[in-house]
Amino acid sequence: MSAPLPHDHPMTAIALTLARSWYQGHEVGNDSALAHAVRVARVLHDYVPDASPELLAAALVHDAPDFAPPADDLDATLDRHLSPEVTRIVRALEHEHRALADGRHVPPMDPAVLVVSTADKLVSIRSVLEGADAATGAATYWRTRSGFVLAVSYFRLFHCAAADLIPAAMADDLCHLVRRAEAAIRRERT
Repeated sequence: MSAPLPHDHPMTAIALTLARSWYQGHEVGNDSALAHAVRVARVLHDYVPDASPELLAAALVHDAPDFAPPADDLDATLDRHLSPEVTRIVRALEHEHRALADGRHVPPMDPAVLVVSTADKLVSIRSVLEGADAATGAATYWRTRSGFVLAVSYFRLFHCAAADLIPAAMADDLCHLVRRAEAAIRRERT
């Protein structure tokens, strides 16, 4: 997969510019925040080739609540430069991330939010599993990923809630990755 990200739409280009500005010097997992955002947008485009510019833009700036300067009015900036729909999706993803961090497992049910959230999960879960495969000490690796380990049950719940609302191939790949994560964690606990 990994189709090139379409830059021909002004909204996507603006989102990429904003992401570059906001994400510089930040990391998501073991990757730069910008590289993570671009991967999420590419994965979204791979599974939803006709994704709207709003969906692709939301994928690119989905971590903006964590990395945009606090003095900026993020909603106003997203509304003005992108669209209220991008703002809505970004804020819904922020709500999901915060709920997960607080131990609340309530998947979003909005199809636009689900498809961007699924792309984010596919990128993140793959990255963690690749790290586990490359680690010299799997038990130590998983001990340092306690947040991810706790989130795997949510990923299963999310998949069940989203499966009929996202592209079938996307749902199948998420299911496969969640199973791999569950199996890897189970192996380390025995």
